[in-house]
Amino acid sequence: MGICLDLLEFAPLGFNAIGLLLVSYIVHQVNQRLKNYVLWHQAIWVFILIGIFQLFTNWLGGLFGKSAESPIFLVSAAMGGVLWPLLVIFMERIRLRLRLIH
Repeated sequence: MGICLDLLEFAPLGFNAIGLLLVSYIVHQVNQRLKNYVLWHQAIWVFILIGIFQLFTNWLGGLFGKSAESPIFLVSAAMGGVLWPLLVIFMERIRLRLRLIH
């Protein structure tokens, strides 16, 4: 996914892949705990993880001469945290409707 994102953004290859690798490593380490958290705790984690990705890629962008001029790039992290509970509820309804095993 990171390579595809690099191609879409015309970024150097591996630029977003490294950030996604970092976030996926963190998620892998705390996966079992995240499943047991209540929905709003999960939303906070999603906010933090997207924020880490955004900060890391902005830092790498600064090394390559392409960085955000203001912290507005963190708005996507806030939106991800806000939309996470809605996405979970929507996916749970689909799972129940299709009678998929959890």
